[in-house]
Amino acid sequence: MQDEKWLDARGLALQNIRVRGGRSFGIAALSALLALMLFLSSFWMLSLKNGLRSLSGRMGADLILVPEGYDSKISGAILRGEPNSFFFHTDVLEKIRENPAVEEAAPQLYLASLTAGCCSYPLQIIGLDFDSDFSVVPWLKASAKLPLAADEVLVGASVEGDYRHEIRLFGKTYRIKGKLAKTGMGFDTSVFMGMPEVRSLAREYEKLLNSPIGADDSLISSVMVKVKPGTDVDALRKSLQESWSGQGVYVLAAQNMMREVAGNVDRMLLYVYLLIGLIWLLGCLLLRLLYGILLRERCAEYRALYVLGARKRDIRRLVVWESLLLGASGASVGCLFALAVGMLFSPALQNALGLPYLTPAGIHTALLFLAVLLIAGLLAPCSAVLSLRKQERAEYESRL
Repeated sequence: MQDEKWLDARGLALQNIRVRGGRSFGIAALSALLALMLFLSSFWMLSLKNGLRSLSGRMGADLILVPEGYDSKISGAILRGEPNSFFFHTDVLEKIRENPAVEEAAPQLYLASLTAGCCSYPLQIIGLDFDSDFSVVPWLKASAKLPLAADEVLVGASVEGDYRHEIRLFGKTYRIKGKLAKTGMGFDTSVFMGMPEVRSLAREYEKLLNSPIGADDSLISSVMVKVKPGTDVDALRKSLQESWSGQGVYVLAAQNMMREVAGNVDRMLLYVYLLIGLIWLLGCLLLRLLYGILLRERCAEYRALYVLGARKRDIRRLVVWESLLLGASGASVGCLFALAVGMLFSPALQNALGLPYLTPAGIHTALLFLAVLLIAGLLAPCSAVLSLRKQERAEYESRL
């Protein structure tokens, strides 16, 4: 009974794999490499696209007003969570609210924490006017009841601490009232509180912060602007920029920032697609060549099986089983390794790219895993079958 299990195609395939360990390892390793590249490229592509969708869904403003020269700073704070502090006079807010094309305008206050012992770690502190804010507050409400008390904050998904835990900022302890869902943006490393609390914090630690907002309540960092339906946003931006020329105000179109980010992502993905396509093309050609050589080398083995009563169908089944076992095992290892790399190194990749990056949900990751496993696992048997048919056709033609 022990020997009977080797009489079927799967048993013979397993025995061949064990006997020819070096060759089998090479085929499985190639399948693993192809699966690794396909999974990682797809995983990172989906993460970048999720980040763009998250940015689009949370960018409620049409225009952003910031101090002149700080447009890159606001982009860094929103996209990458880079701690920054910048201010201009609140007269800008009053003036923009008077514009007939503007539907809503809300101020925000940015304060960067330090790497000194005053804080747990460097963070971007964002002060909001909970009564007028329309760009951030609507999705903050999903995490906590607003407004916040003086000693309460909301924190991004990457900030240490959970609901009802505490966080220390400049020696002052705040209760975490809510933690935001992952956004793939700079908001993941930000702390949100009311604007009066930010000013109070700046006054209390004025010597440490050296921030002007502690002594001047008329300073704000930015103004988020929502225009009325039907308004030409770009024309309004140009008009406002001309009216504030020489006054230290820069008008940033949110859509322009998003288009720039999307353009950077598309350019990067183009190179990724080309690289992965080249690797897969070379991998497929290598597998075809490898199986062509192996099948020719094993002609004597297959003839012996014919003598023992095997039919063409049995030989095909043996070749398919052997290549399927090798392809599936290699693809499984490659997918598992790629999943581990994708999850472990996603934060480092996000920091390196400086782009919105949001990993796919669990169900989407599982579907991607299965799809890549299927594609990469079937590549080896498909290559083997094509090579076998080519060899059979050559043998048939040689008899004519």
